[in-house]
Amino acid sequence: MVLYIISCIGLTNILMYGSILSKPRRYITNRSPAIDHMLKCSLCTGFWSGIIISVIAFFITPVVELVFLPLASCAMCWLYDSIIGLVHAQTESIDHYKKK
Repeated sequence: MVLYIISCIGLTNILMYGSILSKPRRYITNRSPAIDHMLKCSLCTGFWSGIIISVIAFFITPVVELVFLPLASCAMCWLYDSIIGLVHAQTESIDHYKKK
């Protein structure tokens, strides 16, 4: 289950921030405000990533507990995104003070 959650976190980050998907993401989000909103929210994207991974994982190993993966995924993706945001903010703050 841990590997599936890590996969969800990776998929969420690629969908939200990955430079390889920047052009398709920009194309899609310019045409759909709902998808634009979803891709700015780690809870939303994490939930849908969890659904995608759980469907794929269910065909590999049919485990009933995979039904809870989208919920665990959205929580862990939000936590990961929040921690990365805090680290990024601290790094920018340190860089700002170093430049002075």
